[in-house]
Amino acid sequence: GSARRLSDASWLVAWGGLPLIVAYGKDHARRFVLRFEGNTYSYRAAPISSSQMSRAALVTGMDSMHPRR
Repeated sequence: GSARRLSDASWLVAWGGLPLIVAYGKDHARRFVLRFEGNTYSYRAAPISSSQMSRAALVTGMDSMHPRR
């Protein structure tokens, strides 16, 4: 898994081997949860700001790696 501390003191955590990525605020409250279905899981999560990549580009890239049905 991975844990990344962001500039605002929040955290992005990928629970390696589990279908779960969670963002925690600096107050330790959950701010975002992403759960994968089936046998899909994440090894690592990396934060991306909107200045680095547009939402459309991110969706296109993700769809090319794992097409939706």
